[in-house]
Amino acid sequence: MESQRPLDGIRVLDLSHALAGPYCTLLLADYGAEVYKLEARSGDMGRGWGPPFAGGISSFFLGLNRGKRGISIDLKQAEGIDLCLRLIDRMDVLIENFRPGAMERLGLGYEALHRRNPRLVYCSISGYGQNGPSRDEAAMDLVVQSSSGLLSITGTEEGESVRCGYGVTDVTSGLFASIGILLALRARDRTGLGQYVDVSMLDSMISTMTSNYMSYLGSEVVPRPMGTAFPTVVPYRVFHTQDRAIAIAVGSEKLWSAFCLAIERPELENDPDYESNAARSTIGLR
Repeated sequence: MESQRPLDGIRVLDLSHALAGPYCTLLLADYGAEVYKLEARSGDMGRGWGPPFAGGISSFFLGLNRGKRGISIDLKQAEGIDLCLRLIDRMDVLIENFRPGAMERLGLGYEALHRRNPRLVYCSISGYGQNGPSRDEAAMDLVVQSSSGLLSITGTEEGESVRCGYGVTDVTSGLFASIGILLALRARDRTGLGQYVDVSMLDSMISTMTSNYMSYLGSEVVPRPMGTAFPTVVPYRVFHTQDRAIAIAVGSEKLWSAFCLAIERPELENDPDYESNAARSTIGLR
């Protein structure tokens, strides 16, 4: 007997493009949802993000959209909007990441679709949310890495800013979108009604950087790039030795004791300058 996946029977209409939305629906598809990826005739911009390419399509795009059903509808035509609406009547979830207001102009905003299909869970991903002074600003991943403050603490000890090695703001907002959709589906089980899920890339980063913001509020010290080091745990960084780089992460006093034995310096374990993480973290400030 074929085993069931948690989201078997859930239908998703994916109007998103690039990375944040497609990553969300990739997760939903992996857990059994039937995802219909709707593209304009010009195609998702991610199709051109390469090399490498496979069959003329970027590997980036193929990896994000595996397990989905691809369809193309021209939403600039009345016939296309009508076809899209008939699809939405059969859907459990709709996800989009157009600029705020674009879906309303097409007649596909949440209020209109909720009246048509009250059980629909409708998710919007944007850079800065559907309301507020920055709602209309474009927001690619690098831009939000900057505006969230991530780039101000990610870089070399000399102060050079370094982009995170993957699209962290897109992936993070995609994760929050999937969480929001699952919560809304759970609520629908009780109420019979869908909900609107509003995910902001900036808000997602603020949430995941909570510890950094709280450290700032607690110390009033502006964070700075520290390379691979960590301001509140020491030792916790990559050390470059003669033959290789070694990552050392001593996250507790028990590990500190084991570390001192491993490097054959047992006397450091109870040295007043090193005996606690707080002491080790502040020794460079003395």
